[in-house]
Amino acid sequence: MEYHSTSSNQSPAGFVLSDLCPLVLRFATGLTMLYFQAWYQSFRAWSYVWDKQSWSLVDQFEELGFGMPGIFATTLIALCAILSVGLITGIYTRICAFLMLSLVTFILIVPVELSGSLNVQALLLYAGCRY
Repeated sequence: MEYHSTSSNQSPAGFVLSDLCPLVLRFATGLTMLYFQAWYQSFRAWSYVWDKQSWSLVDQFEELGFGMPGIFATTLIALCAILSVGLITGIYTRICAFLMLSLVTFILIVPVELSGSLNVQALLLYAGCRY
């Protein structure tokens, strides 16, 4: 059986595209999730923890019957921010992508509203960009 390496079958432009496309998808997914979802909610979480201000996400989790909704909401937003930065920088990309997919699936299943711009279509696009 002959061995055919992929380097002889592809041109240098093919290598550049095969490396560039995942990079663009990582950046697009990470930056949009960080900017549109985690950024605003991170400030709300900070105000909730340090200034004891009310936070609609905590109220939503409390209505759904989650135990310790403040800790759960703060952890959810921290994970969203950390995983987005992990995708952008490329640190543990596959682990970050899997956890981000799990996070997006959770938000899709549980009826909570992170922001006005996050709807079912946006969640499915986030999930689809990773795999």
